[in-house]
Amino acid sequence: MILSSGINWIRINENDSRFVELEKLLHQAEKFVAIKDPRILECDYWGICRDNKEEEIVVKCSGEYHGERLAVTYKDVMRAFPELQKIMDELKIYPYIGKNYIGNWGIHKHAYGDKSKWNICVLGKGNKNATINFHEVIEPNNNYSECTNQYFFHILEPNEKTEVTETIHVVPGHIYSLNTWQWHSHITKSKANHAQCFLLHFKGAITKEQVEKKLHNIDDNYSLLHQTWSLVTGLFK
Repeated sequence: MILSSGINWIRINENDSRFVELEKLLHQAEKFVAIKDPRILECDYWGICRDNKEEEIVVKCSGEYHGERLAVTYKDVMRAFPELQKIMDELKIYPYIGKNYIGNWGIHKHAYGDKSKWNICVLGKGNKNATINFHEVIEPNNNYSECTNQYFFHILEPNEKTEVTETIHVVPGHIYSLNTWQWHSHITKSKANHAQCFLLHFKGAITKEQVEKKLHNIDDNYSLLHQTWSLVTGLFK
């Protein structure tokens, strides 16, 4: 399931049947959310979360609706798409789905407390010839808050100097797990800064080693399930 990796990223096989199914269902869920709340058709971000109602928001960065409550909940989506809940459970994905429609944020980092410092990023339209870059700050001038149990999003001040330590060349359809608590930038060629991306994260995986272990365990369980099924069906032939 792991195609390649670096210090701050893991590329996941987008052709794995489970992730193919996940992406298909995410797009169907997005259409469902758009019918319930048409604001997402012009927004920069929306999110749904089973365990935190404050995360069920729609955001337009210009301030038209900055963090207003979404008109649909995580439970609404899962009732409409039980197969999406099933595949998320199989892949050990935390009960949260976000969708980002904008790139070129500047250098930033974000995490959801101790639940997620590595996300799952399903890249969509607007990411042709795009790059994801990881940065180290040289002699930081500002004190940025440490991540606690709440969601943190920091944008680096323009006067801060950084050095790019890793660059990933991405295209639509690629799937990555990224260290989002490391300073990073998402550079796209889109004049309108449009760059779509579904955002998720694995349950209980906040380090690269934990993400890799999670992916290996998912593969091992899937292989064992199919071996058992083949053995059982073989008995009745």
